[in-house]
Amino acid sequence: MRHRVYIHTNRKQILGALVSKYTIERYSKNLDKFSVNILIAEENPDIQRILDKEICIEGRKTVYASDDLQSFTLARFLPPSLMNFNGRALVVDPDVFATYTDVWDLLGSDMGGNAILMKAHKPGQWATSVMLLENERLAHWQFAQLIDALLSQEIDYRDQMTLRDESAQIGQLSEVWNSYDKLDRSTKLLHNTMRITQPWKTGLVVDFRQKRLKPILGVIPREWLHIMAGRTPYRYRKHPDANQINFFFGHLKSALLSNVIAQNVVQNEIDLRHIRADAFKILEKTRAL
Repeated sequence: MRHRVYIHTNRKQILGALVSKYTIERYSKNLDKFSVNILIAEENPDIQRILDKEICIEGRKTVYASDDLQSFTLARFLPPSLMNFNGRALVVDPDVFATYTDVWDLLGSDMGGNAILMKAHKPGQWATSVMLLENERLAHWQFAQLIDALLSQEIDYRDQMTLRDESAQIGQLSEVWNSYDKLDRSTKLLHNTMRITQPWKTGLVVDFRQKRLKPILGVIPREWLHIMAGRTPYRYRKHPDANQINFFFGHLKSALLSNVIAQNVVQNEIDLRHIRADAFKILEKTRAL
């Protein structure tokens, strides 16, 4: 097909990616116009070259850890080359879900002459977690060369993640297509971007690199305050919005009942400690959506 949705992930977030795929396909009436694909980062040879190697992140030499929850992020820039720079690609993180919305409304929309549509993260920086790409205009996205430049530390990972130096024309994507932990009637793509409260990981030991909190008055560790308040920074916490917990597990239950996702896949992810240990208990109490 000329157009594709790519859900990029690593093996730690595979269940999120499967539920994402389920929601996108379930709510589209235009599946004859595009395909939905899961892109597993570890299976790409260029990404394998950079795993556990030292790169530059925000001006500091840092290891691109293979066991980090977000080791998949560089895969965001793969789809144009995978599609031979033809057609369009909608690229989303594995914690992004269609909320009763047909993504063809975005994938087939007028891009206003832009090569990329995405949400502004902050002035001069873009949120690459959801991108609509006009592949023909991104021939300079040569993925092997990008990996080479990161390994040689010619470019900074953070600059790439926010497309700070992108030469192609970028347009603004409405926030409803990349809604950060906000689920209401306007939301079209829900993004559970607050990693520590992702509904499927509650109670597990945190497996992503966290920014160290600045000490109070320069000496008092803020982590102590979090722990005293019952919010340990070392374990995933309960999501504050019950509707978003129900949204994820309600759709997972529907996917299980319709045999789109197999129960042994969920059990395997529990065994690997990729999802919360009580996932099946939550599913028992949750209404299928």
